[in-house]
Amino acid sequence: MTTLRMLLVSRLVTLRRLLALVAVWCLVPVASRVGGVRVRPDGMTLDEPLEHLGAMALCLPGLVLLPLLAEPAPWLSWNASRPLAPVRTLRIAAVVGVGAVAGAIPLLLLPPGVPIAHFLALWMLLISLGVLIAVAVGSAYGALGSVLFVALMSVPGLVPYEANIVYNGSARPYLFGAAGLAVVLAVICYARWDEGTTRRQEFVAD
Repeated sequence: MTTLRMLLVSRLVTLRRLLALVAVWCLVPVASRVGGVRVRPDGMTLDEPLEHLGAMALCLPGLVLLPLLAEPAPWLSWNASRPLAPVRTLRIAAVVGVGAVAGAIPLLLLPPGVPIAHFLALWMLLISLGVLIAVAVGSAYGALGSVLFVALMSVPGLVPYEANIVYNGSARPYLFGAAGLAVVLAVICYARWDEGTTRRQEFVAD
């Protein structure tokens, strides 16, 4: 049985995990109706429909998904005769794909004025940042990277409003570019170096 199939059968396709994933995704449209974030300059009177807690809620699916990047049976890969990069690429594609499918319906329930494309691109950026953190230090800390990123973007004046790709709808082209770049980097880094905890276990075993 390949590593990918082990992941899908023993760790990913479980009722508890799928229910947890759907539950956290359902919090996104709910949080998107709750205000509390104001990063616009004081002189701007036009309401920005993206200034709500939905962006922070987009970090929650990573809590469920990122732990799946750890090798389910690391000892099987330490002496593998075949390259592991293709298997890791399939694994990350499966994990992110399941996350995107689970979020399809909740994203359709976003309030009027909140573009689905913006939130989907933002989620891809956040999950990719989580993957990069998982590669560096381990999947247990992956979601913290996306939370920190959104938190920094939520501090008024810390990031120029024109460059605030989380809350400024006019910066959406930059968000799309950042998300695309982050996805490519996340896939390459994970396929090359694996999840951080798994890599350290292999180092200790050697």
